[in-house]
Amino acid sequence: ELQASWQQSVREIKATETEIIAHHQNITGLREKQEKLQVITLPGLKQECDTASYQLTKMKSQADAIAIKSEAWIQEQTHLSQEISGIQKILNPQKTQQAQLNERKIQLEKQIDQQKLSLAQISPELVEKRELVTTVRREIKELTEQIQSLASELAAMEEEVSIAQETQNRLLREQREKQRELDKLEATQQAQQEIQGTYSTKLLLNSDLPGVHGLVVNLGQVAPPYQLALTIAAGGRLGYLVVEDDSVAAAGISLLKQEKAGRATFLPLNKIKPSRNLNLSNLRQAKGYINLAANLVTCESRYWSIFSYVFGNTIVFESLEDARAYLGQYRIVTLAGDLLETSGAMTGGSFSRRSGLSFGDSTTGGESQKLRSLRQRLSDIDRLVVNNSIKISDQSQAVKQLSIQLTEKKQILQREKSLILQQLEKEIERLNNEQQDLMVKSENNQNELLKVQQTLKKLMKIIPEQEEKLAKLQQKLVELETSHVNSQWQQIQNKIKTNETDLKLKEEKFQAAQKQQQELKEQINRITEKIAQQEKLITKEREKQRKNQAQQQQINKDLSQLSETITETEIKLKELSAKLGETKQQRDAKENKLKKLQQEQ
Repeated sequence: ELQASWQQSVREIKATETEIIAHHQNITGLREKQEKLQVITLPGLKQECDTASYQLTKMKSQADAIAIKSEAWIQEQTHLSQEISGIQKILNPQKTQQAQLNERKIQLEKQIDQQKLSLAQISPELVEKRELVTTVRREIKELTEQIQSLASELAAMEEEVSIAQETQNRLLREQREKQRELDKLEATQQAQQEIQGTYSTKLLLNSDLPGVHGLVVNLGQVAPPYQLALTIAAGGRLGYLVVEDDSVAAAGISLLKQEKAGRATFLPLNKIKPSRNLNLSNLRQAKGYINLAANLVTCESRYWSIFSYVFGNTIVFESLEDARAYLGQYRIVTLAGDLLETSGAMTGGSFSRRSGLSFGDSTTGGESQKLRSLRQRLSDIDRLVVNNSIKISDQSQAVKQLSIQLTEKKQILQREKSLILQQLEKEIERLNNEQQDLMVKSENNQNELLKVQQTLKKLMKIIPEQEEKLAKLQQKLVELETSHVNSQWQQIQNKIKTNETDLKLKEEKFQAAQKQQQELKEQINRITEKIAQQEKLITKEREKQRKNQAQQQQINKDLSQLSETITETEIKLKELSAKLGETKQQRDAKENKLKKLQQEQ
């Protein structure tokens, strides 16, 4: 950058020096011209002016001598000339006025015609703009009515959504209440089954009925940490009897009826279907999450569908605190035996283990009517909740669409229609002003035209009279000037005029030469000042070059020091890199040793 600045400075100095040389050459030429004017041109012109002035004075003396001899003739000529001049002073302005008035008359007639044409064009344009205003106002009114209609429709629909949401909330509250009631009834029934079911399952297990595999609780193994959680999650289903197929189940039911041994629940392997897969991708990283309950059971592959049915989509968490974040979303059991239902119900507290599980039913021989009614009502509520959710979603979408339409209509009204109306009203105002202005100008022009025509009429009467009088006087002057005295007088007057013209030309040349001399002097002064400025510029640029050289020397010195510093830093970096490699090897060795110790433990 400094090198470029140096080169630029050198170029500027050379260019400036070249300009200074050219200026000096120019000054030399100008001074030569100035000297020529001062020594040759101006004295010659001054001599010519003096000679012409002398000749003019001499001729005027001759004219005075002739005038003395013909004083009467001169007086008459002077009188006629004065009278002619007086008439011409009156007549010439009148003719000028007449010409100007004729020109003005033509201009006014053109302006009036143009104004009439413009007025004829504005009138239909005004009508068109006013019709457009009427149309736009009608459209604005229609658009406003549409906006009001949409707003009313939107308010009504929002009210419907609000009512539907209230209904949904009521259904969800009832759903939670019914689910809690159902959970209580199921718990009661489960307790009754545990009391009455032992005899029936023992009878079936001790019978020689073929195809009986055993109780659910006996067909799988669970690691000790998960036994309590899975026992609670399965509940009474651990006492269900697994059989080969539904024919074995039918035979078992017949046997229980024959022996009047109570009731039992059978799980035919050929009919039981596993629960649907649950998407757990959002739970795998959840705090305290362990697994699906069914995945924690070790069993033969043919019993997998049984345990999938028994546990369903129940999820195992480590603690109640971890599980509460998902209450109402999944059926969850904790390692401490706390049970969280999808309905929002939570079951927990102390737990007393029993040596065995068997299930029977109440003496009524099946579910109570209240339990069936609750399940039916919950099913109905589920269906209503789903339908109402769809309705709310549809209505919300409709509300959103209506809101968008309403916003668009308002934007159209505010941005387009109102803007168009404002523009049209401004255009109408402009046209009205233009029409009014044209009418005023046209009226003024017509009034002025009338005055011009009246003045021209007067001049057309006066000018011919003045011209006739002037012609008579000029004829007399011609007759007078054809006499001998006039011939001498005329000749001397012509010579005087010629000499006056010649003197005037010579004086103008002399003044022009003086002016040229002054201009040359000023031009030389300007160039001299410019040379002084350029010499100052050269001095400044050379000082700048000196500073740049000093700065460049300092930079070279700094670069040398920086290069030495970089070399030293690179050596230190290599040493640090070597040390870092050794440290990394030591760290890796320690990590490997730690991993081996962890594996041995």
